[in-house]
Amino acid sequence: VMYMVDGEEIIYVKPVNSLRTIVRPYEEASDALLGALDEDCTPVLLKAGMFVILFPQDAHAPACRVSEAASVKKIIGKIRLDPEDLHQ
Repeated sequence: VMYMVDGEEIIYVKPVNSLRTIVRPYEEASDALLGALDEDCTPVLLKAGMFVILFPQDAHAPACRVSEAASVKKIIGKIRLDPEDLHQ
Protein backbone atom coordinates (compact mmCIF):
# COMPACT_ATOMS: atom_id res chain seq x y z
CA VAL A 1 0.00 0.00 0.00
CA MET A 2 1.38 3.42 -0.96
CA TYR A 3 -0.19 6.63 0.38
CA MET A 4 0.96 9.96 -1.08
CA VAL A 5 1.21 12.57 1.66
CA ASP A 6 2.66 15.37 -0.48
CA GLY A 7 3.61 15.76 -4.13
CA GLU A 8 2.77 13.51 -7.06
CA GLU A 9 4.34 10.77 -9.12
CA ILE A 10 3.51 8.23 -11.77
CA ILE A 11 3.73 4.53 -10.96
CA TYR A 12 3.89 2.21 -13.96
CA VAL A 13 2.16 -1.13 -13.33
CA LYS A 14 2.02 -4.42 -15.25
CA PRO A 15 1.42 -8.05 -14.23
CA VAL A 16 4.71 -9.79 -13.46
CA ASN A 17 3.84 -12.71 -15.73
CA SER A 18 3.46 -10.27 -18.67
CA LEU A 19 6.87 -8.59 -18.35
CA ARG A 20 8.94 -8.97 -21.50
CA THR A 21 12.35 -8.66 -19.86
CA ILE A 22 13.33 -9.56 -16.31
CA VAL A 23 16.72 -8.03 -15.57
CA ARG A 24 17.08 -9.59 -12.10
CA PRO A 25 14.80 -12.41 -10.92
CA TYR A 26 12.90 -12.12 -7.65
CA GLU A 27 15.13 -12.17 -4.57
CA GLU A 28 13.52 -12.89 -1.23
CA ALA A 29 16.14 -10.86 0.65
CA SER A 30 15.19 -7.64 -1.17
CA ASP A 31 11.58 -8.72 -1.77
CA ALA A 32 11.91 -7.47 -5.35
CA LEU A 33 12.63 -8.33 -8.94
CA LEU A 34 13.93 -5.94 -11.55
CA GLY A 35 12.33 -5.78 -14.97
CA ALA A 36 12.61 -3.48 -17.97
CA LEU A 37 9.87 -0.86 -18.28
CA ASP A 38 7.62 -2.06 -21.11
CA GLU A 39 5.87 0.53 -23.28
CA ASP A 40 2.47 -1.02 -22.51
CA CYS A 41 2.66 -0.59 -18.72
CA THR A 42 -0.32 1.16 -17.16
CA PRO A 43 0.52 4.61 -15.74
CA VAL A 44 -1.08 5.39 -12.38
CA LEU A 45 -0.97 9.03 -11.26
CA LEU A 46 -0.63 9.20 -7.49
CA LYS A 47 -1.34 12.65 -5.99
CA ALA A 48 -1.42 13.91 -2.40
CA GLY A 49 -4.28 12.28 -0.49
CA MET A 50 -4.46 9.27 -2.82
CA PHE A 51 -3.37 5.69 -2.24
CA VAL A 52 -2.71 2.62 -4.38
CA ILE A 53 -2.79 -1.04 -3.40
CA LEU A 54 -0.41 -3.33 -5.28
CA PHE A 55 -0.36 -7.11 -4.98
CA PRO A 56 2.62 -9.49 -5.29
CA GLN A 57 1.70 -10.21 -8.92
CA ASP A 58 1.82 -6.48 -9.80
CA ALA A 59 5.20 -5.37 -11.11
CA HIS A 60 5.53 -1.64 -10.53
CA ALA A 61 7.96 1.18 -11.20
CA PRO A 62 7.28 3.96 -8.68
CA ALA A 63 8.83 7.42 -8.35
CA CYS A 64 8.46 8.40 -12.01
CA ARG A 65 8.08 12.12 -12.39
CA VAL A 66 4.95 13.72 -13.77
CA SER A 67 6.71 16.72 -15.35
CA GLU A 68 9.66 18.24 -13.50
CA ALA A 69 11.66 16.55 -10.77
CA ALA A 70 10.02 17.23 -7.39
CA SER A 71 10.10 16.04 -3.82
CA VAL A 72 7.38 13.70 -2.61
CA LYS A 73 6.44 12.35 0.78
CA LYS A 74 4.67 9.01 0.87
CA ILE A 75 3.98 6.24 3.32
CA ILE A 76 4.58 2.67 2.17
CA GLY A 77 3.32 -0.32 4.11
CA LYS A 78 3.52 -4.02 3.34
CA ILE A 79 0.86 -6.43 4.45
CA ARG A 80 1.87 -10.05 4.86
CA LEU A 81 -0.38 -12.33 2.80
CA ASP A 82 -0.75 -16.05 3.11
CA PRO A 83 -0.08 -17.50 -0.39
CA GLU A 84 -3.18 -19.70 0.05
CA ASP A 85 -5.35 -16.57 0.29
CA LEU A 86 -4.19 -15.38 -3.15
CA HIS A 87 -5.74 -18.38 -4.88
CA GLN A 88 -9.24 -18.11 -3.42
